[in-house]
Amino acid sequence: MPDVIADAGLLTRALTSLAATAMDRSTAGTTPTMTATVMPDSLAIDVSDHGGGHTATPILPRTGAPGQQRSPAVSSTGHGPP
Repeated sequence: MPDVIADAGLLTRALTSLAATAMDRSTAGTTPTMTATVMPDSLAIDVSDHGGGHTATPILPRTGAPGQQRSPAVSSTGHGPP
């Protein structure tokens, strides 16, 4: 595998979390898989389970019409650009 520039601790946490979720969601008698694919300028990591799936729900409610852009923030906390 090629060298990958990443925060080792955060990458470990992310992969561990994905693997644990895949194990929790897999049905009895099945085994989740984790594969890595080397790309020319990146590395793709895929975690698959064999569970029944779940319905995706939005994290935040949708505001505005489809395609409508949000207005930029007008206030600042003084920590970085407004």
